[in-house]
Amino acid sequence: MGIYQNMCYKVEDLMINVLSKKHNREIIKEKVTIYRVEKVKIAEKKRNIIKK
Repeated sequence: MGIYQNMCYKVEDLMINVLSKKHNREIIKEKVTIYRVEKVKIAEKKRNIIKK
């Protein structure tokens, strides 16, 4: 799963760079990082619910 996730992140980063050329890249990178962290937390919660 780690390789797949890394590839997805690289593709996302490419798309973000292409789509956000005129915007502040630091702010966009911060938003993407926050989104990814929240996404991981939600996935972990779902896994914990399924295990119970």
